Amino acid sequence: MKSNHTDYGKLPKLTNAQKELYDWLVQYIEEHRYSPSIRQMMEAMNLRSPAPVQSRLERLKNKGYIDWTAGKARTIAILHPEDSEGSNIRIVGTIAAGGLVTPINDLDETFGLGDILTAPGCYALRVTGDSMIGDLIMEGDLVIMKSQQDQN
Repeated sequence: MKSNHTDYGKLPKLTNAQKELYDWLVQYIEEHRYSPSIRQMMEAMNLRSPAPVQSRLERLKNKGYIDWTAGKARTIAILHPEDSEGSNIRIVGTIAAGGLVTPINDLDETFGLGDILTAPGCYALRVTGDSMIGDLIMEGDLVIMKSQQDQN
């Protein structure tokens, strides 16, 4: 993931128009589990042209809030879900600590972190198994991960 900012603890501020679209995207994707079309975004923002939507999406991407591939349908992914306190990280599944376990990616929880890890692309997995007990990693613990995208 490329980013135009270097302080991952604090993402750049959004304009009112960007925040309106971002908040709507977060709610839409949370509710439907897939991203909306450009036309749906135009209607939600009361716009008559796709250009302002595409411009806002590009700025949200450049600021590190979303990932989006221009020209491809329904490719928006929320990278930094905001919440009212700005201090939660999403728990997206489980990770095995011993034995083979198929990851479960249908959890929908958050875990409060304050300002410790608010970098885009961070997520949490819940530990299943007990092979890491000697390292004080117990079943049910949370492991914080950061998505690493190919930078080429």
